[in-house]
Amino acid sequence: MAQQDGGIFDEVSGRHGQSQQPESKQLMAVLNALRDVISAEGLTLSPTSYFAAAMSALEKPETKSSAQASTP
Repeated sequence: MAQQDGGIFDEVSGRHGQSQQPESKQLMAVLNALRDVISAEGLTLSPTSYFAAAMSALEKPETKSSAQASTP
């Protein structure tokens, strides 16, 4: 899938996929969720589609009011 999505998934997965750190597990969960949403919408996996899916999720009212989303 690296060719199809610009290598984003493989690159991040290679760095964080085997890590037991909570931050790495959270990053992988978000990346997998983004990939699932993009695929379910029938869109091409690309750097742009990952970015658009992430921005769309952050723009939702329930996300904007979330303490987790606003914590640096």
